[in-house]
Amino acid sequence: MQASGLLRAVQGAFARGAGRLAQWPAASASRLLGFLFGTYLYTNSYNSLYYDAGGYWHYAGRFWSSGQFRFQSFDSILRGYLFPLLLSPLTRIASGWGVEPIALTRAVGLGTAAALFGVVAPGLWQALSAHPARPVSLGRRLVFGLLGFGFWRGYFNFPLTDFPALLLLLGGLWMLVRGGAASLLLLAGLAVAAAANLRPVYLAALPLAAGLCLWPHGSGAASLRLGLASWARGLAFGVGVGLVMAPQLLINQVHFGINSPLVPL
Repeated sequence: MQASGLLRAVQGAFARGAGRLAQWPAASASRLLGFLFGTYLYTNSYNSLYYDAGGYWHYAGRFWSSGQFRFQSFDSILRGYLFPLLLSPLTRIASGWGVEPIALTRAVGLGTAAALFGVVAPGLWQALSAHPARPVSLGRRLVFGLLGFGFWRGYFNFPLTDFPALLLLLGGLWMLVRGGAASLLLLAGLAVAAAANLRPVYLAALPLAAGLCLWPHGSGAASLRLGLASWARGLAFGVGVGLVMAPQLLINQVHFGINSPLVPL
């Protein structure tokens, strides 16, 4: 009797725990996937930053090449400024505290994987589905994350732009599909432009994103009001894009004599 009572108690506790996890699928999935990816990332045998990963770390250090932070010290014609800029504080931590660079970049990869597979990609899928008010279940998020873990877990050791850029692009599109306040559209512009700076191929998404901002709905007076609101959202989105692209324009002008806000090569 005692054994069966203990078994029922354990089963009840498990059921309650599973219920709580399922109640908040995005937060639960990100935590569970973060634990999975973190366990792998901090127990594998990689110990250095190779090839492009080492290159991005080098570019991040360029911001400090004069002994103090100076934005115009970045002078790569091949890479956008933003990803090295985001990494630049980590280079100071690594050099000042004696931390191995890969220990820091693994933390970035862990957060990227948890957010991408657990929250952002399922959130965009939900927003585009026939039932946008129905959240993607915890089980489906975990299956998606396990597929990502199976195919690409090694990438998240290193400072590479593939998955951070995808995270930003999907996050920006998710905000655009959801619509809402101009501040959200400003963040969407920042995210989509950041994705394009990290991976210039995502410039192809800018017309789609602009269309999502400007597309009016309704008829008559309602159409006019919604059209004006669409242009206001489009303006907010454009400001976000401009805030990301303006620093690239400055770097191109200073170092390469190019009047373009895009990554040169």
